Amino acid sequence: MNPPLAATLAFEPSLSTVLVPELAQVTQPGAPQPGANVSLIGSVLGSVLLTVVIGGGLLAFAPDYVDRTTGRILDDPGETVLYGLGIGIVLVIGMVVLFITVFGIVLAIPLILATIVASELGYLAAGRAVTDEWGPALLVAMGVSAIVGAVPILGAVVGLVLSSFGIGAAYLDLTR
Repeated sequence: MNPPLAATLAFEPSLSTVLVPELAQVTQPGAPQPGANVSLIGSVLGSVLLTVVIGGGLLAFAPDYVDRTTGRILDDPGETVLYGLGIGIVLVIGMVVLFITVFGIVLAIPLILATIVASELGYLAAGRAVTDEWGPALLVAMGVSAIVGAVPILGAVVGLVLSSFGIGAAYLDLTR
């Protein structure tokens, strides 16, 4: 009695590549992986869309706050980035603790959203460093976020620094 076709495919790779060539998917070393371009494009578009929605929303609904916090980033970048890095580390540890408990997830979600909104202040400050007009500054922030989304390691470092600027400036604005 012959085994079912699925069992044969699972244990005989030569038969599976003949019957279903997509199962082979042998790639050359250094060759682009299938779907790699889609992932890169999605990352870039997601970063830019986040900046447009949150950064544009901040500019539309809280322009004085954005002006104050981005001005603080440009006036005292060292203090804002150090506060932002410290608060970021505490936030990561706190969110891990909150996600361990079921009730903590309810508290962590608004905290994550507030952190994302505060992070965008750093991108807007990068745009404001180029120009004082908010329309072009938002375009520069979108460009920076596209670069952050497109460049794997260096982009993540730049994104971390810019986010730290925003988080630090938001904290300093609340406390001073």
